[in-house]
Amino acid sequence: FIFFICFLVNVTSANQQLSMLLRRPLGVNQFLLPLYFVISHLCIGTECFPQAIFALATRRKSIQTGIVDLLLAACMSSSSSSEQTMASNSSDQKKRSIRWGIVGLGDVTVKKSGPPFYKCEGSELVAVMRRTPGKAKEFAANIPGGKCVGYDNIDDFLCHSELDAVYVSTRPGTHLEICERVAKAGKACYVEKPVGRCAAETEQIVKLFEDVDLPLYTA
Repeated sequence: FIFFICFLVNVTSANQQLSMLLRRPLGVNQFLLPLYFVISHLCIGTECFPQAIFALATRRKSIQTGIVDLLLAACMSSSSSSEQTMASNSSDQKKRSIRWGIVGLGDVTVKKSGPPFYKCEGSELVAVMRRTPGKAKEFAANIPGGKCVGYDNIDDFLCHSELDAVYVSTRPGTHLEICERVAKAGKACYVEKPVGRCAAETEQIVKLFEDVDLPLYTA
């Protein structure tokens, strides 16, 4: 009984809104339109309700075409909710940055390919490695935030606690050995081109990451 009373109140309210939008009394055909609105209001949420009223009232269509508008309004409502969810997920993703490490700090990496790893949104450079003593620490000291750590040894580098993925920017002849260590350490890998010195070596590197189910990308 209470549900029925609420239903009538909703119909009356919808008729009043529709009359105001049309600026004239409702005909018999138009008087039935709010029934569809109330159903949408009860079944698919409050967002669809005013959208459906506005679409049908301003376009002055029949009930048959009104149903189509009602479905479109429902889709708009669903889309709006999906967009809000996506926005929320996007916000969460922004909070969770990929923490990168770089192996190899040549001139090209230092000047060109290296800076994006700490300048781009969603990316954080936490560790770098170069065999020349002191060079990695020198580079790390210039990274904003003060969190980047420089290493002279690749094993110590791969043990860095916050490392998610590794960018390998050394000479092609060293890629296989380094990638093998990266894969064993359980890190995703981004390798500078060419990945290997030949097709067979490249396939070998690819297989290293396939075997441990880790992503491998080429720059």
